[in-house]
Amino acid sequence: MSTDSVLNRRRGNIRGQLTKLCKSVDEEKECNLDILLAHQEQLCRLAKKFEDLKVGFYETVADTEIDSVKSHTV
Repeated sequence: MSTDSVLNRRRGNIRGQLTKLCKSVDEEKECNLDILLAHQEQLCRLAKKFEDLKVGFYETVADTEIDSVKSHTV
């Protein structure tokens, strides 16, 4: 399987986890500190995964194309 396919699959996985987290937060009627802390920890883990994924995408792009890719993602 190509690197792009693997990275796109990981991106889809992260997006699904974010969607699931957002829905659970929207549907909760009571927000206590323990639940909020658990959600915060999950968001931190997802942010780390997303940063790793971004690095993976940059590694697949040629050095000459990096500037154009960065300008499109900002």
